[in-house]
Amino acid sequence: MLDERLSIPPRGFAGQMTVLEGGGRIGGGRMTYEERAQVADPRALDPAVLSEQVRVLYGSTAVLPVNLLNAVLTAWVAQSLYPRWVLLLWVGSLTVIVSLRLYNSWLYKSEPQPDDAARRWALRFTAGATATGCLWGLSASILLLTDDPSFHVFIAFVLGGMIAGSVTIDAAFLPAMLGFGAPTAMPAILAFFARPEPTSGTMGLMSAAFVMALLLLGVRANRWIVSLARRELAQAALAADLEKQIEVREKAEQEMARAMRTDLLSGLPNRETFKEWVTEAFRGGEKDGASFAVLYLDLDRFKEVNETLGHSFGDELLRAAAERIGQAIRNTASIARIGGDEFGIFMKDAARREAVDEVAEKIIRSVAAPFTIMGKQVHVSVSIGVSIFGATIVAPEELLRRADLALYEAKSAGYNQRRFYSEAHDRAVRERVTLFEELNSALEREEFELHYQPEVEWPSGRIIGVEALLRWNHPSRGLLGPGAFIPLAERTGLITPIGAWALANVCRQARLWRDLGICPPIVGVNVSAAQLFTASRFESDLARELDMCDLDPSSIEIELTESVLMQSSRGETTAIDRIRALGVRIAIDDFGTGYSSLEYLLTYRVNRIKIAQQFVRGLPHDPGSATIVRATIGLVQEFGCEMLAEGVETVGQLDFLVQAGCQSVQGFYFSRPVPAEEVTELLRRGVISPEDRASNHAEMVLVQTA
Repeated sequence: MLDERLSIPPRGFAGQMTVLEGGGRIGGGRMTYEERAQVADPRALDPAVLSEQVRVLYGSTAVLPVNLLNAVLTAWVAQSLYPRWVLLLWVGSLTVIVSLRLYNSWLYKSEPQPDDAARRWALRFTAGATATGCLWGLSASILLLTDDPSFHVFIAFVLGGMIAGSVTIDAAFLPAMLGFGAPTAMPAILAFFARPEPTSGTMGLMSAAFVMALLLLGVRANRWIVSLARRELAQAALAADLEKQIEVREKAEQEMARAMRTDLLSGLPNRETFKEWVTEAFRGGEKDGASFAVLYLDLDRFKEVNETLGHSFGDELLRAAAERIGQAIRNTASIARIGGDEFGIFMKDAARREAVDEVAEKIIRSVAAPFTIMGKQVHVSVSIGVSIFGATIVAPEELLRRADLALYEAKSAGYNQRRFYSEAHDRAVRERVTLFEELNSALEREEFELHYQPEVEWPSGRIIGVEALLRWNHPSRGLLGPGAFIPLAERTGLITPIGAWALANVCRQARLWRDLGICPPIVGVNVSAAQLFTASRFESDLARELDMCDLDPSSIEIELTESVLMQSSRGETTAIDRIRALGVRIAIDDFGTGYSSLEYLLTYRVNRIKIAQQFVRGLPHDPGSATIVRATIGLVQEFGCEMLAEGVETVGQLDFLVQAGCQSVQGFYFSRPVPAEEVTELLRRGVISPEDRASNHAEMVLVQTA
């Protein structure tokens, strides 16, 4: 067992090796500091060491039959000296003792013995060895009664060999060695000394010296065995401890690896794991053509919930949403948290597009139900982008990119939507990306310019104001109107620097016209929601520009659409009030196209209402447009606001408006938006002449027919 626990190169005395029957082996060698520390603590190792000693004892019981054979041979040699019955009684007794010892050995080996039973088994072995030694000592006493010196030498030789064998075998446990050696040797030694012959005394001294030498050797062997047992047990303990440490480290590494692949908040697989799923499926799809789908999910309005109700609430909502989505896709797909409020769905079987759409619809329905978080009920929805593996996809990253693009389209379409990737969407996104890059550098390249469209009082034709309209003089696409780039600028945040540039240039142009003495009473400029409500510097920028240009604030009109006002909160209403406090005019542009125009008239103290072009376009023949325009004019008059109709292009439209009570108009019938130099000439005259109207009408026709 010593060498079974931990293989140590075995060495015997003086570099020799002694192999014990049963597999035990005893070796020497230098001990490490840890091993010496273990050996120095007998209390920690004594039970296990004793167990090892006992194992060595019982591993050597094959010598017992040899012991019995020696007894038979000794009796045969002595049969001429003593009665046969005496010798038979002695051999029989020894046979019984040896048989009992063999049976005891069989009992020991029949099942594993615990360390705490080692002392009991050691004492049983010692008892057997002592009984055997007593019988051999008795034989020596009897044989030495004869006067034949040859028998004396014979018995001394036999007993010396028996004791030497005992030292070799029983040295593992000193009581067993002494229990056999002492009763075997002492009677013979005493008998030698008791005889009168001089040679007998010498034989006694030599026997005593020989026995003492053997016993001392046995003591050394015992110490060696115990030391080796301690050392190997210490090494085994160290090995077990090292194995335990390795096991603990492996578990820690496994936990770390699992943590690296798991989202800590939701307990779901994370982005890296999701990518591994897609990559593995992509490789399989390349081989066998199997189709699979990737769905990107994004919770709608989650940012508002997180900022309003707190991050702890948001975390709980994410966990609840993850659980609900997981239930919705159970047995059909796998879910991972990509990050923030975004989740990824991997659907292995996507041979049918309808099946993928059913999963997406099931997710949308599951998330749409109200959540109860921390005692509060909250509603959120989810937008989903879907990408399905196909032969045209050359890399897993392309599949993920397509899912992301589809999600972008779903978010752009509004809340609670799902979109599958399409090439048309991809091209549109690529164009937007290109346009964004170009838009990002347009200010530096001075590609923006302002055009101005006159606002006219009819029938006098007097110019009562101008509206500044932004144009982008694109190097390859030509002159672009605001509809081509303003929405992108608002989404990307570029509207803030672009709007600041436009406001500054409008004020400077108004100052130039004032210095020329031709400044119109009103110079209007459009302001978007992103510019007004996210740019905290807008009011201070406006005040600074008015001050720098020394302008009358009432000459500048900020035009806000109803869609802008519809996004207003109470804080933003205050922002509009602060703008009014500067003395700047406020106009509602595209009036009638928003949600609740009456509410805006009650809430905001505006100076002017601009009737939307889409209603003017149907005049005078469309009954619906005519009704809306008449109602709007009457409503504005009741509220006591100024009004202006936009988009006037025909005489019929103009006549209808004037008859209905709206005499301030703007549109291509009078002038298209033109650069500052051209509008300056119009302002010098102060009125729009019939010739100007005819020229503008001709240009308008050319534009419409081109």
